[in-house]
Amino acid sequence: RGSGAAGALIEACRAACREHGAPRLAWQTAKDNHRAQALYDRIGGARSEWLDYEIASSLDA
Repeated sequence: RGSGAAGALIEACRAACREHGAPRLAWQTAKDNHRAQALYDRIGGARSEWLDYEIASSLDA
């Protein structure tokens, strides 16, 4: 924590997006992961209005 690795990883992903012509980079974090959210806000990330859904692949789950 606090080593700068997360910011460096995101910047590397942004560079890969630019290199491949992708218009944006999107990712997810837990609602209670305030430390990560603070980083994403600090580096210019914008919160989207999308909601995530998931469903188990098994019918008995």
